[in-house]
Order: sequence, then C-alpha cells, then structure tokens
Amino acid sequence: MTCFGPERRTRHDPKELRGQGAHRWGASFTGWTNLDGKVGVITGAASGIGRAMAVAFAGEGMHLALADIEAEPLEETAEMVRADGVNAIVVPTDVSDADAVEHLAQRTVSELGALHLACNNADVSGGGLTWEIDLQTWQWVLG
Repeated sequence: MTCFGPERRTRHDPKELRGQGAHRWGASFTGWTNLDGKVGVITGAASGIGRAMAVAFAGEGMHLALADIEAEPLEETAEMVRADGVNAIVVPTDVSDADAVEHLAQRTVSELGALHLACNNADVSGGGLTWEIDLQTWQWVLG
C-alpha cells in the first residue's frame, strides 16, 4: 500500500486502530496533527486494510472518496464511515483503467472539494502456489 500525502510518498503500518490518532502513524503526517476536514481517496476500500484505513481516517474527521471494484461491500464501508459523521462518496473503480481513475479524481474534487491524501491500496492476487498459476490469471493480476 502506498499513500501520497502533502509531504512525500510514504508507506504506513495499518495496525493503528480507530480513535488512536492517524497522525501517530509516522513522519508522513508531519505537519498534519489534525485530519479533521481533510479529504482522502482510498482504493481497495471494500475490505481489509482499505476498509481499516477508511474507518481510521473517518474517526479523525477526514471526508472520503472510497473506491473498489466490489460495489456492495464498498457501500458497507461507506455506511461505516458515515456513522462517524463524515462525508463519504462511493466510486466503483477498476484501478487498471486509467479513465476510471481519472473519473475517481474528478468526482472527489467536485463532490468533496479537494484532495489531500490518496492511498492506492487496491490489489489482486491469483491465489495458490506462484509456479502453478496459469497465464490468464497472471495477466489479470498484473493488469
């Protein structure tokens, strides 16, 4: 997972829990002691680390654009973060499609007014032993 913030590209440890302060995640948030009112995009937000980031950032007051190819669980994530009183938009997005990513960026700025943080957390895995994965699956994984 890679997050882009105001200072530089950084990698984050997702072990932080809601309410513990996203600003404690490390040097990447230097100068950001308050995420309240900021706007972030999270890809892969339908489950796992992406959902955990969404919940943590919402707990700090960050408004969110949530993206994933899985629409139903993505909406569930949005409902969770809206319960914290933040604005959240759902943008079903295939990050392997440049036009879809551009649409995500445009909707974020037009509906939430800005973009302060983008976390590209979306990924796929073929599962199984690496040397047993067929070519079609590899092509899908690599986009």
